[in-house]
Amino acid sequence: METRIIGWDEVNLAVDALKKGEAICFPTETVYGIGILSSKKEYFEKLVALKERPADKPFTLMCSSICQVVRHCKVNSRIINVMKKFMPGEITLILDAREGEKDYLSLSTNKIGVRVPNSNQVLDMIEKVGEPLLVPSANKSGFKPSLTSKEACSYFNNQIPFVIDGECVSNTPSTIVDLSNNQIKLIREGKIPFEDIKKVFEEEPSTISIGADHGAFDLKNDIAAHLKEMGFIVIDEGTYSKESCDYPIFAKKVANDIVSNKASLGIVCCTSGIGISIACNKVKGIRCGVGYDDVLTGKCREHNNCNVISFGAAYMKEEDVLRRVDIFLSEKFSPLEKHHRRVEEIENI
Repeated sequence: METRIIGWDEVNLAVDALKKGEAICFPTETVYGIGILSSKKEYFEKLVALKERPADKPFTLMCSSICQVVRHCKVNSRIINVMKKFMPGEITLILDAREGEKDYLSLSTNKIGVRVPNSNQVLDMIEKVGEPLLVPSANKSGFKPSLTSKEACSYFNNQIPFVIDGECVSNTPSTIVDLSNNQIKLIREGKIPFEDIKKVFEEEPSTISIGADHGAFDLKNDIAAHLKEMGFIVIDEGTYSKESCDYPIFAKKVANDIVSNKASLGIVCCTSGIGISIACNKVKGIRCGVGYDDVLTGKCREHNNCNVISFGAAYMKEEDVLRRVDIFLSEKFSPLEKHHRRVEEIENI
């Protein structure tokens, strides 16, 4: 195939090629990368062949958001602090893989290297693709990384359909830090100093307020145990038994903890997850969304800056809820002006 150099204005051509299982090259803020879908082993093997490198060396999983990272990797309060501070950015984190993750992503080490690049164009491209990409540097094994589209094209000419033209701002590989097994270890120092990352990793954990009615009593207790295991401080506002009670009471308690700054975020549950979310949203300053699925749970934070999330005990599996708790606590509010403007409009109603 003939390799074409295209601009970001033609990114949809690259998106279509990626969806068909092709690899493409593109600029990140550090160096040029070569990316392919992460969802099938055959794509991994294709990238190995293109790079001409041993198959026992894993590739970085490049994500469009922290939400995507958390769907694949385990997190705790310390890891969340680091992700919120430095992602998107010039950092690669090695994290423990979630149970059941694909073997070729970790090469049976149960660890995955993840990155969220600080490039709105790259993030938008990955979001359009709909899944993370496997992305090493755009070069053949043993050769220097590409810094321009022409260099990337010289490595992979006639092997890939597209190289996106753009600028690598720093020309320095990302800092790589291993945060697996609840420890911190420097693998490679780049633009972000290791001491800055270590300082954030060691910060005090956030406080989370939780509440539920009798219909979600067991789920609330499971969430509380999960949060404590992750290292968070937990305020349990009840209920404390399965005796019938009214969910607005506990919605108000959790909401008041948020607006009074006793807790940074809140989690509420009832049978459906809807009634208690409505009650929370009656308190001025609260934005409570329902965690219907992983993606929308992330969007509650990223687009709407929700400070409370709600779950329905009768309609959601515990394992799904706990994963979405991780997503909600990890994701952060988008820096894009349009989302800040819209949240301000909500607050002014």
